[in-house]
Amino acid sequence: MTASRLIPGAALLLAVIAAVIRSGSAITAGHWAYLAWVVVVGLLGLLLVIWAFRGSPRAGGVRAVLRWSAAAAGVGLAAVTLWLAPYPADPIPPAAATSSTGILLEPDSAGTTGIAFLPGALVDPRAYQSIFAPVVEAGYPVYIAKPPFGIAFTVPDVVAAASRADPQVQQWVVAGHSLGGAVASGQTGGAAGLILLGAYPVGDVSDTEVPVLSVSGSEDGLSTPADIQANASKLPPDTRYVVVDGGTHAFFGDYGEQRGDGQPGVPREVAQAQIQQAMIEFLKSIPAPSGMP
Repeated sequence: MTASRLIPGAALLLAVIAAVIRSGSAITAGHWAYLAWVVVVGLLGLLLVIWAFRGSPRAGGVRAVLRWSAAAAGVGLAAVTLWLAPYPADPIPPAAATSSTGILLEPDSAGTTGIAFLPGALVDPRAYQSIFAPVVEAGYPVYIAKPPFGIAFTVPDVVAAASRADPQVQQWVVAGHSLGGAVASGQTGGAAGLILLGAYPVGDVSDTEVPVLSVSGSEDGLSTPADIQANASKLPPDTRYVVVDGGTHAFFGDYGEQRGDGQPGVPREVAQAQIQQAMIEFLKSIPAPSGMP
């Protein structure tokens, strides 16, 4: 038995098992990249464990250093695999029109203005379907991107992705939660507006010409009220601010509790009703596309 092969192999297999237990169907519901990652990591771990019981490695100090360096890299890969495991939607919403890159929620009648949305980091995209349900019922299509590995930075242009998913929508408001909001703030070119949910801009967008809505929670432990205030100068002076009293970071979706978040001061449904109302009122204020009444 070779410990330098068995240890990383076992670590990789345990990481895959833990990720599956933690994330469940979120692994297959999101972008295919993490699913492929898990499969490859699992196969690599299995091969290392089998290899560990098939003969002894060659002796030599340099070889030993290389073997244990590779073993350390394998343990590191296991840690990354577990870290990338997404927060699953809780509860799991009804099935919707979906593709490998996004979820499209459409109203009964065709809407001319829609939301192109980037989820928070490592959050199951399905976790946002319920919070957008009233927005869709109000006549606004919503496209929820499935970022590769659950990281919004991997979606270079969410408005273009939304336009491909629903070419009939004439204009899109770019939006995002947490890291998704930070990334969305840099993708306002060609957008009709910007919605930040529990988020602040990654750079200075104070000169953007599109209307901006910032919705935050008073008990958010990740995008804290202090963070929102400190970054207000990076947004246009006429930005609309809505603070949900008692709201937390995880209240912007349905994925349970989140590490590092604050303690809620109101029930989730109460906070989400305020978030939904703020978005609908903002969307109503967006000018109709050119040529529309």
